[in-house]
Amino acid sequence: MCKIIVLSLRLISGDGTLRIWDVKSAACRLAIPAHKAEILSCDWCKYDQNIVATGSVDCSVCVWDLRNVRQPVNQLLGHTYAIRRVKFSPFRKAVLASCSYDFTVR
Repeated sequence: MCKIIVLSLRLISGDGTLRIWDVKSAACRLAIPAHKAEILSCDWCKYDQNIVATGSVDCSVCVWDLRNVRQPVNQLLGHTYAIRRVKFSPFRKAVLASCSYDFTVR
């Protein structure tokens, strides 16, 4: 899964890494060991280009500030199965939804 934002491309992988690519130079600008398992979804906050959320098979959602990736800004737990999709609200900066294979939306 990938999405072009300005001149960046984000790519999620089976090894739990979130990679931010520079489209022009085809170089990886940032690699974040985001999860302990495969990442199934990610979304960029349209109100702040430095904020990215990831959802993983490890049942967690992590919110990342790309200016400081040593640890997530927030880790959201509560699902009992893999996170299928994460999505920031198009209307409110601080609202994030996640849906899981446990048939819940949080």
